[in-house]
Amino acid sequence: MLIDMPEEGMFAGAVGTVVDRHELLGKEMGYSVEFFDADGTTRGVVTVPAHALRRWETND
Repeated sequence: MLIDMPEEGMFAGAVGTVVDRHELLGKEMGYSVEFFDADGTTRGVVTVPAHALRRWETND
């Protein structure tokens, strides 16, 4: 994730998996993302605007 969302307890650098896509006419695309810790424990599922995410790359 590229931005902090302290109200959700999530911060830039968090890693997650997209579980759903949200599209509203005239609005930015958004995604429901499941965020997890390094040990695989789910930290939460949060709706995030598209501009706040980037795809995981193999060199990350």
